[in-house]
Amino acid sequence: MVVPKVAIPGMGTHDVVYIATENNSLYAFDAATKQAPLWHVSFNSPGITPVPAADTNEGLIAPQIGITGTPVIDVASGTLYVVADTKTTAGPSYAHHLHALDLATGAEKLGGPVVLSGGVPGMAGDAVGGMVSISPLHGGQKAGLALSGGILYVPLAGHGDRWKYWHGWIFGYDAATLAQKFVWCSTPDANAGAIWQSAAGIPIDSAGNAFAETGNGTFDMNTGGRDLGDSLVKVSAAGTLVDWFAPHDAVALGNADADLGSAGPILLPDQTGAHPHLAIATGKPGYLYVVDRDQMGHFNAAGDTQIVQKINVGASVFSTPVYFNGRLYVSPNRGAITAFSVTAGQLSAAPISQSAKTFGMAFLSVSSNGATGGIVWALQGSTLYAYDATDLTKELYDANQAPGNRDAPGPGGKFVVPTVANGRVYVAGQTEVDVYGAM
Repeated sequence: MVVPKVAIPGMGTHDVVYIATENNSLYAFDAATKQAPLWHVSFNSPGITPVPAADTNEGLIAPQIGITGTPVIDVASGTLYVVADTKTTAGPSYAHHLHALDLATGAEKLGGPVVLSGGVPGMAGDAVGGMVSISPLHGGQKAGLALSGGILYVPLAGHGDRWKYWHGWIFGYDAATLAQKFVWCSTPDANAGAIWQSAAGIPIDSAGNAFAETGNGTFDMNTGGRDLGDSLVKVSAAGTLVDWFAPHDAVALGNADADLGSAGPILLPDQTGAHPHLAIATGKPGYLYVVDRDQMGHFNAAGDTQIVQKINVGASVFSTPVYFNGRLYVSPNRGAITAFSVTAGQLSAAPISQSAKTFGMAFLSVSSNGATGGIVWALQGSTLYAYDATDLTKELYDANQAPGNRDAPGPGGKFVVPTVANGRVYVAGQTEVDVYGAM
């Protein structure tokens, strides 16, 4: 995350890149020069540590779990919101802490931190006294935070499908006070349905509705239940379920570990035509589900014909698609980066451009100068690639091209999206952040 022109007390004004770690640290660095941190805060202290991965049986985040979900920043108030997972060794006990930090100093604001806690009425197997509550050990905060209309949205999942019970959650907080506004659960009467989305954030529409994809879990909304595994959900700023869509084979997807929610949804700009407000969901099933977000279609056992379109992209998707100037870009697993045109609320039935290179798992972002100069950035592991957004056969750059191993990155992270700001590209890895720019 990069914020321009932050006045740091006693250190002048800087463009600042903020970096969070699984060791429960948050750093502020000058975004343009290599120098010591402008400030650094740690949420650890004697007897309080990140959660050891072994405690959760988590196999994908190791050796410890601290800050995983991307923080969100309110530039107007100068506040950064972040969730840190901690273990207090006496006991032991576990907690998810929501912090509000001053952008200029890293100091706690708004009386924080607050502990994420609470639940909803339900009959799931882990319910106690008719309430299903977030587990401070078994719940994992992986997807990015979101902020809109003064509401802070915090999605949660489980830890690697390792426990008998976990759920998908969205917690809502007042961004000005950190008072809890709502708690929503994807499977109050059953199990799973995590919101993990390969770490992607949850988009919010202009009315404050949050859109999220859930993973493997019980789906019974079509038979009068309340559980929404493998679904695209629309949750209001008050924490109520407004609408939803589930593929016709949602139950089979859950049984096959074919999470719809392996990627995050994208909301397209307003369109002309019969469906001006579109959401696109994708994931392991290998389709783009184009959904009218004003009337999402719920469930059709005979097929997914109630939605606007369903397009086969040939393989599972973990990277949330990106949009630029009338084109949608998607990166199927072990496939080419692929562009579809978007015209009057319809995607082209076939790709209009594809990269020559195929990728194992590439995560995308787009930069441009307004409507021109579009570049599609792709990160596979820790290697950065750049493509002409108008013609994906034109590779503009990759980190392997430079002589003498000049652009060799450090060890790569997982589910990392390149961040582009002020002519530089920032790539977070396991041990460092690599910064790329014009020479």
